Amino acid sequence: MQNPHLDEAYVTDGRTFPLPDASVDVAVSTFVLEHIEDPASHLAEVRRVLKAGGQFFFLTVNARHPFVMIYRVLPRALRDFALACFGARDAEGENYPVYLRANTAPTVRRLAREAGFDAPEIHYREQPPNYFRGFLLLWVMGVAYEWFARKCPLMRPIATTLYGRIDKPA
Repeated sequence: MQNPHLDEAYVTDGRTFPLPDASVDVAVSTFVLEHIEDPASHLAEVRRVLKAGGQFFFLTVNARHPFVMIYRVLPRALRDFALACFGARDAEGENYPVYLRANTAPTVRRLAREAGFDAPEIHYREQPPNYFRGFLLLWVMGVAYEWFARKCPLMRPIATTLYGRIDKPA
């Protein structure tokens, strides 16, 4: 599919970008930050390639979401099983590792500041429980949770996802 508003697009490993300094206007990360082992280096690399005034848009799992918190305390074998059922896989079918080192609003704010960005704009969003598709009981529980979470403003900080924008100073 062609995007008439896009000059070029790159997919990277999140460690180093094959781009010159200050060469892009926008960087986008969709469900990637949870898989970044060293988020401070990642954000420094994003900042390096952004032009002055450039923007980094992100969407990521919220580490404070109850299902994510449950995942984090599971024994390794159960975490691996959960990833096999619900997780993202690479081209060889292997699960991407999950680190969750840049997955709370305070952590993203701190990492952005340390990387030299302006204060990020961060929002919370409750996602439909698509990760439970194929597991009827879990999906029904996820739908019920999502409905309740959307009705209760106090639950916003533990919503499924964080999304936002981080600006490089002009």
